[in-house]
Amino acid sequence: MWRLRPRSRSPLKIVEDVNRRCVPPPGAAFRRHSRHRSTWCASALHGDVQQGTGLLNTPLYNGQHIWGRARWEKHPDTKKKSRIPRDRKDWIITPAPHLKIIDDTLWARAKERQAVIHNESAA
Repeated sequence: MWRLRPRSRSPLKIVEDVNRRCVPPPGAAFRRHSRHRSTWCASALHGDVQQGTGLLNTPLYNGQHIWGRARWEKHPDTKKKSRIPRDRKDWIITPAPHLKIIDDTLWARAKERQAVIHNESAA
């Protein structure tokens, strides 16, 4: 089983390691019509910090369940659905300590590192 180790590694390095170990990515069990093996991509890990997407931003790992972060609306002309983020004040946040798999210090370290990387890339 692959485990998260509290070392400073970029999502790209983590993805390379997981792909080398042949760990299936999310959705790999779906029946795809592709001949190549499904692999992880770095965006599946880092996602979008503001929207809370990506594995490194999943609040369930820190014991929080968040409901209502976004809604889906269908465009009347194209009939395509699009994800519309909701304001944080509209989120329903409930504690779920039984789902917590990492401690608060590791969570805080990951969030600090994300903030540093974000600030460096914005400069």
